[in-house]
Amino acid sequence: MHLLRKIGLWFSANILRLSLIAAATLLPLVLVFGNPESVKDLLNGAGFYDISISQVAKDAVNQENSAIQSREESNEIDLRNPLVGDAIDTALPKETLRSSAETAIDGTYSWLKGSSNYPDFRLDFNEEREVFIESLADNALERAEQLKPCTPSQLLSLNEINPLTIECRPPVDLKARRDIFEAELRANNDLLSDTTFNGEEVLREFERRDSVSIADDIPRGFQLATQAPYIILIVGFLSGVGVVFLADRKLHGLGKVASSLIGSGVFLVITGAILMYISAQIATPSDMGDNQFQEALMQLIQDLRWQLARPLFIIAGAYVISGIVVHLFVRKRKKRERIGASQQVPGPETPETATSPTENKPKETIHGQENNTQDGPPASS
Repeated sequence: MHLLRKIGLWFSANILRLSLIAAATLLPLVLVFGNPESVKDLLNGAGFYDISISQVAKDAVNQENSAIQSREESNEIDLRNPLVGDAIDTALPKETLRSSAETAIDGTYSWLKGSSNYPDFRLDFNEEREVFIESLADNALERAEQLKPCTPSQLLSLNEINPLTIECRPPVDLKARRDIFEAELRANNDLLSDTTFNGEEVLREFERRDSVSIADDIPRGFQLATQAPYIILIVGFLSGVGVVFLADRKLHGLGKVASSLIGSGVFLVITGAILMYISAQIATPSDMGDNQFQEALMQLIQDLRWQLARPLFIIAGAYVISGIVVHLFVRKRKKRERIGASQQVPGPETPETATSPTENKPKETIHGQENNTQDGPPASS
């Protein structure tokens, strides 16, 4: 029985420590990623909504070393062309980017929390596509009108009049050519062909591509993850109660609980400080040059580490303070017990304080006179 008690005490003490560390690790993640508002605040603070879509597209082309040819050689549009970038920014201003992103985030969290069977959002960029085409056609016309007239030799080598790429102004009606260019853009099925994004369709396409079914599994996992820290804390509390009652003395068990609290708190502080130092070594936005997306991404990492570290350090501090309070309580109770025990134990008798039975014998009196209880008649006067 004593062996089983020791095993239970060891098991409960270790479960308590693991529960304290696991709960403190998971709770900051739940606080940051458990609701859509904190995610939107992170994206806003990192500057994702201030990113120029045209600049992102240009950076992507440059990084991949994509030789996107001009329209004179291909039907594709060069995303590195400043006129194309200006048309993109006109069609997709920052306000549109913000509202679209927040709509997608809210709809996704509605699905994760079980309020809908699929991500509940629908984004329609058909109007933005029309704005892009009209803006690009206007930019091309404005560019062509500012060119110098074509020389005879240039006219001979001019195979196609594309107001977006021509190097001289041909003797044609440029406004009419602008309308033709706009119609060609609108008829180009490869140009922004997908302008509508539905949450359910996006999820189904992902499942078809990877041959997995996640419509039900991911929401269940998310909901379990958001509840996990609180479940672990309950397990830790029950383990602490087990430590107290399985110990030889309850005060000894409370002392073990105090040591677990202090040790877990110190461990979390040291681990958090190390992780903060490591994350600080990640390249800062200044190392990213003009790449706005990577700048925002690095800023997001910097903000995220503080968002996660702050509650972690608060929980670790609460552990340490609680452990110190319990430790002081146990120490005070032990001291009080020692004082009480010392007062109950009688001190040893000394020869001076020792008394004989005759000294304690009560004296008898006869008619008010003292009787010394000696043998023989009383002395005569």
